[in-house]
Amino acid sequence: MKIYIYLLLTTLLISSEVKSQWEFYHEFPELSSNIYDIEIVNESTIFVSREYQIFKSIDFGNSWIMIYDTAGADGAGFYDIEFLNENFGYVSKAAGTGACLATEDGGETWEAVIPVVGEYSPATNNLCIAAPGHIYLTAGEGYYEGKVLYTKNNFITLEQVRPAELNFYQQVADIDCINADTCIAIHGTPYCCSEGVEMGVYKTTNGGIDWELKKLLYQGMDIEFTSSNVLYTFNYANIIKSLDQGETWDTLKKHVPGGSFESMKFLNDSVGYLAEWIYPENKVYFTENGGETWIENTIDSMPAGKITAIDCWNVDSCFFGSSRKLYKNFSDPVSIMENGNTSNSIFKISPNPATTILQIQLPLKENNYTIQTFNLVGELMPVNFQNNQADISHLPPGIYFTEVITEQGRAVQKWVKM
Repeated sequence: MKIYIYLLLTTLLISSEVKSQWEFYHEFPELSSNIYDIEIVNESTIFVSREYQIFKSIDFGNSWIMIYDTAGADGAGFYDIEFLNENFGYVSKAAGTGACLATEDGGETWEAVIPVVGEYSPATNNLCIAAPGHIYLTAGEGYYEGKVLYTKNNFITLEQVRPAELNFYQQVADIDCINADTCIAIHGTPYCCSEGVEMGVYKTTNGGIDWELKKLLYQGMDIEFTSSNVLYTFNYANIIKSLDQGETWDTLKKHVPGGSFESMKFLNDSVGYLAEWIYPENKVYFTENGGETWIENTIDSMPAGKITAIDCWNVDSCFFGSSRKLYKNFSDPVSIMENGNTSNSIFKISPNPATTILQIQLPLKENNYTIQTFNLVGELMPVNFQNNQADISHLPPGIYFTEVITEQGRAVQKWVKM
C-alpha cells in the first residue's frame, strides 16, 4: 500500500448526511487488465497504474492519456504509484528492467532507480515516501524471499533488510510510515491470491534496522497510517485498527462467509471506505466513526471483478478500480469552493518543492480567507502568510498541506519542503 498523505482532508464536508454512491466513469483499453493503484495528486491530476501501463488525467478523470507502456517490452506490471507533487513520483514494478521507476516531469519520462542485477530486477510490491528522498519499498525475490528495501538519499544508495525476526517466508505485502524512522510492515503476497504461512505485523522505530512483531496476521494486504498514532490494516477476513502505533489492535469488521476484503481507503482517523468481494458482486462500505459502524454504498452497475484500488481527494470525490473499469462518486473537488467556478476556485502554491519562501496565489483578497498549514500527521505548523508569501526556512524537510477556508468551503494543496 502506498502512504496516503491526504490527512488534512479530514476536515472536508464530513457529516452523517454524506453517504456517497458510485457510478461507472471510465473504461481503459483491453490490453491489460487490473487497475492496481490510483493516485490522486491534486484537484486535477490523477495517475492510474495497471498491469502493463500507467495512465494520467489532468482534468480529474474526465479524460486519460497513456504515459507508459511495457506490454511490448519486459511485460512487468506497475503496482503502487505515489507522487510528492504533480511532477515528482515513483512507481513500483514487478521485476523486468527496473523494479522501481522515478519521474521528475509528471510522468513524461521515467528512470529506473533500482539497479538491474543480471537480466531482471527483484519485484517490488508497494512503496512509501516517508520523507523527501527517504523511500521504503516492499519486495520479493521469488515466492519465499520477502524483504524491505530503503533509500535515505533518493536512490543514490539502496539498502535491503531481511532480518530473521521479520520471519519473511513470503513476500512483504505493504509498508507505511509516519516519518523516516517509524514504519509498519505486513506479510502477504499482494496482487495475487496465494496462501502463505504464519505472518505478522512488524514495526521499526530506527529506520528499518530493527523490527519487532506486533501482531500475527495471516495474509496481510494493506496498511495505512491516518495520523501519528492511528493505523488500519486488513487481510481477506478482518479489518483491524490500532490507536497506539501498532502496539495493540482491535478487530473492527469480519468478512461475510464466502467473501473477502479487497481494498480500503481511510481519509483520516474516522472516515474511510472498504471494499468486499462476495461472489459474484462487490460491496463498498463507508464509515465516519473509525470503523465502529459501516454503511453500504450502492453501485449503479456492478463491476465484474474485484475492487482492487480506492483513492479519494475528499469524502465526496473518490475513485475505485475494478478490472479495467473506473468508478467515481461525486462531487468534483473544484465544486468545494466558489460554487464550482473552476477558474476562480483553485489556489496555487509555488515553488513546489520549496526551500525557504512559499508563495500562494489566491482568487480573492487574502483577508477573505483562513489559511492553515499542517504536517504529514495533521499537526498545525507555524506558517504565516504575509503579502501572499510565507517564510518556511524554520520547517524541517517533509511533506506539508496548506488549507484555504472560505464561507463556501475548503481546498487543500500538498507541497514539499526540501
